[in-house]
Amino acid sequence: MEEEEELISSHRQHIDDVVDLVKQEMMLLSEVDKPGSDVEEYVSSLDAILVHKMELIQVVRQRLLTFHKHLKTEEGLSKLF
Repeated sequence: MEEEEELISSHRQHIDDVVDLVKQEMMLLSEVDKPGSDVEEYVSSLDAILVHKMELIQVVRQRLLTFHKHLKTEEGLSKLF
């Protein structure tokens, strides 16, 4: 039960973090659309944001897979008894 609550809480935090990153992406697009913008800075910043998003996804996915594994184990044990 506690692990389930932690998973749900971490998912909520993940969504908040991703929304913040999307806002950063929107600002990047706004800046790169301006005349004379630094495309090199755009590329570098976008890459950093995308890497960070992938890391966030990996963390939540790993937590999810662990939780699912524990559910399956619990389910198997309950069938035995």
